[in-house]
Amino acid sequence: MPLLKTASATLFFVLELCTYAAALWWSFTVPPNLLTKAAAALGSLVVLIGVWSTFGAPKAAHHLTGGWRAALLVLWFGSGALALVGVGRPGLAVAFGALAVLAGAADLAWSEPK
Repeated sequence: MPLLKTASATLFFVLELCTYAAALWWSFTVPPNLLTKAAAALGSLVVLIGVWSTFGAPKAAHHLTGGWRAALLVLWFGSGALALVGVGRPGLAVAFGALAVLAGAADLAWSEPK
């Protein structure tokens, strides 16, 4: 079981990073110029980092549990999937979403107090 938990936590972390990467990828498709793209990149990263560090990270100031954490994960990984759709990669978004559902379910199952 420890190996499965480690693999799940690793997948979760990789998908968390992929959410940031998808947001950055999307930001560089925003028209019309480099300044707009840079503002979209900076803005999306500031929002994502702020939300995750406040509510999602293991040592977050207001770490969410239960249904609130599930809602956060849906919004978090949903934003990554929507960013992938926004860059014209719906198939990749579906694959990302499927992996996120698995990793999120495992995270919720193993993070709940017994």
